[in-house]
Amino acid sequence: MEYLYKISNNIFSGNIDVFTTLVELEDTHNEADEICFDLRGLKDLNPFNMMLIARKINQFKSKFPNRQYTFIRKDTDDYLGHMGFYDAMGANKYGKKMGEARGSATYIPIHSIDFSSMYFYNDIEPLSQKLAAVLKFDSDLADFIQYAFIESIRNVYEHSCSNKAFVCAQRWPSHNLVEIAVLDEGCGIAHAMKKRYPELSEKALLNLSLNPGISAMSNHRYLGRNDQWSNSGYGLYILKELCKAYGGSFIICSNNYGMHYHNGKRTTYETSFSGTAVSLRFLTNQNINFVQERKRILYEGQEIAKKYKNAITKASKSSGGHYGKSDEW
Repeated sequence: MEYLYKISNNIFSGNIDVFTTLVELEDTHNEADEICFDLRGLKDLNPFNMMLIARKINQFKSKFPNRQYTFIRKDTDDYLGHMGFYDAMGANKYGKKMGEARGSATYIPIHSIDFSSMYFYNDIEPLSQKLAAVLKFDSDLADFIQYAFIESIRNVYEHSCSNKAFVCAQRWPSHNLVEIAVLDEGCGIAHAMKKRYPELSEKALLNLSLNPGISAMSNHRYLGRNDQWSNSGYGLYILKELCKAYGGSFIICSNNYGMHYHNGKRTTYETSFSGTAVSLRFLTNQNINFVQERKRILYEGQEIAKKYKNAITKASKSSGGHYGKSDEW
């Protein structure tokens, strides 16, 4: 028996429709011998949607390896193929391989970052600087983008129990809009935090993780307290608040829940993905000094952290953007 599953999207829907798509994919007719994915309804996917759908299909195929899988796609080598979407889902006879396209001032194609091939704390800053340079922004926004890559990829490295991260980015100049997406297929946020907060539910743990000073580990887990890379639990919080300050949105999806922060509101969704993905959206026409804004958010966060049990009330130097520096801040 064959089952036809149609996937479609709206590029400026804010990425929320993808949560329902992930649940539907998980529940796709388990009795079918053959699954045909109809991808003709997918147009120019957002980076977050693109990676989540591709890797969810890949996970589904791995879960049911004895089925036959086919794809219906556009006849031409479209945008998705250029971005490495089909390769990311395991349909690698279509389009370019992940990371094959060089990118441009308007996009960074899907890249896979293998932590086993890098010395992370030495390599993450130049890698993130290289990624940020592809989009060719002015220096202030380039610093923001580099910081976003450093903190989101670092979060994967330190907490996901995975040796790989996936990244993708897109700029829409006519909308003054940028989106950066980072994904992993690790243990998920709730699993990582459960040992420190065993009494909390998966949904509560995901929400808690976005507050300042909340980490799955103590400040001494990897490095000493005074090392600039010591873990302090401020990365995701600062990224979320920066997206807000720049008139954008922050989305996180981890295992069975997704959360969308936009216009000062948080909305929670049920979803299904083995791992964690984040979307950072921000406007490029905001008259903001990035360094000063990050500093303001950091100090406000340190005051908020005093209200939480087991929270770390002093952010690490790296969370403040001080990489490899010995100066006080």
